[in-house]
Amino acid sequence: MDSAARTTSVQPDEPTVATSARAWRPSLTAPLSENGTVPLPASAVLALAELPRVPRTGLVRGPGLGERTRRIAAFPFRGRRHALPGDIRKAQALLTRVRPGAVLVPTTAGLVVRHPAGVTAVLRSKRVSADRLPNPVELLSCGPNVAAQALFHCFPGQPPRAWLTVHSGLSGSDDPERVHHHTLNQARARLDGAETTAETDPATLTALAHVTGGYLETRETWRFWRAGAVTQACFRVEGTPHPHLVATLLTRAPGVAVTVAWNAHPRGQGIVVRLAATTDSAVDSAAHTLACLVAPLRLVRLDGAHVAGLAATLPIGHLSR
Repeated sequence: MDSAARTTSVQPDEPTVATSARAWRPSLTAPLSENGTVPLPASAVLALAELPRVPRTGLVRGPGLGERTRRIAAFPFRGRRHALPGDIRKAQALLTRVRPGAVLVPTTAGLVVRHPAGVTAVLRSKRVSADRLPNPVELLSCGPNVAAQALFHCFPGQPPRAWLTVHSGLSGSDDPERVHHHTLNQARARLDGAETTAETDPATLTALAHVTGGYLETRETWRFWRAGAVTQACFRVEGTPHPHLVATLLTRAPGVAVTVAWNAHPRGQGIVVRLAATTDSAVDSAAHTLACLVAPLRLVRLDGAHVAGLAATLPIGHLSR
């Protein structure tokens, strides 16, 4: 991908795509209502029209029949086109879109994401390399009701960047501020001197989602999630996470920006991958390459659920497995 049509690494003050949007083509061409939905029955027809393109064979798989049926049923009825404000409200608007009920709360101890399920503390790694990646499993001992995530972002030719999130569940009597401070202190103790700092910039969320500069419109189709001229697709890896697998996913996809979420729960682990480029074909090609590299593990495409995949690959406490 040349310099005239590429996403950039996560830099909140810079656009993530070139100013030209020639590479972008919307998948749905029917008229849209103001909230981004297509009037029925056109919405159902358009959603079903996308289904023959869902991978059924090869190394990149589509969802199972039951999961696919649920996605088909829900897809036509939700708003899939949104305009985000072009000011400091953008990060919160994006968060509301991908995880309703969640709120960004800047504190003296860093960025906090509060939501009905609990509170999430966000740490940023100062120094990351592909051969030494943070392991979220190390953070599970921070408390009795804790889940953790190591989130990695890499652009071709640049070193990876990483964030760690620690999610704590809340009971009705818990003080979110106190729980956050306790969780943050426990996480730093478990990391045993690793070079981390509290993330303080809400623009990190929009940068990781490639919603920066003037690219304020987002669109969801069955096969992709789009931010302006940037095409994105999400995948679940079926297999046990380990550092070598994460490094392969992060650094071996040609010509695309890659975000890898390694999630750890007391009940198990999981990996979600998001690929971003300025063309659909670049995303599909990179997905095929990664599927070949991680075989016999399966790369399952989250068609019809890319918004959930986006939420799982942002440091907001939406830990999918």
